[in-house]
Amino acid sequence: MFKFKKEIGWSEVIAFWALILSGLAYKTSLDANKPFIVHGSGLIKYVEINGEQCSYVLSVPVTFQNSGKEAVTLRQLRLDDSFPLISFVNHSEKDLEVELPYKVYMSDSSIGSIPFAWLEQVQRLPEFEASYKQIGELIRPSDSLSFYLVIVIDSKPELVNYKDLSAYLTLNARFSNDQVIPLNAAVELESIGAKCS
Repeated sequence: MFKFKKEIGWSEVIAFWALILSGLAYKTSLDANKPFIVHGSGLIKYVEINGEQCSYVLSVPVTFQNSGKEAVTLRQLRLDDSFPLISFVNHSEKDLEVELPYKVYMSDSSIGSIPFAWLEQVQRLPEFEASYKQIGELIRPSDSLSFYLVIVIDSKPELVNYKDLSAYLTLNARFSNDQVIPLNAAVELESIGAKCS
């Protein structure tokens, strides 16, 4: 039979800590393989389009990069529980929220060199609605998913009446790895001219 001594020396203490450290290193290496989404974006572009009616168009870029070693799926783009999808705030009137008609589209391209033609193509798409509907866009390891949220404000003459107006976009992206990434954007609309009014 084996005989165990109750004595613990330095070699046993060092061996015990080496075992713990190797276990932590193994767990860290497993966690590094899990999918992890990093959110990126770019410059928000805008353009005034004077077609059948005067429109002010914002193109908000959204990019999700999978930095893990497993694929992950973008499941949903849902509204935040506290805020609407788009809100307009007039800062010169003590942050008074303003009601303006708008439409939102999801596009794979930004404002092109011929904005009117680009907007016609975008408006052929169904309007974007944040919901519980499944999107199901797979993002493979080291790949990214990019798209643009296009906001079309069809009441440009009304916009000219506000001196310090901002638009706020609030949305949550939910992924198959249980990550929830808030998508927030703010744009000052004070640069709007009066040429369409």
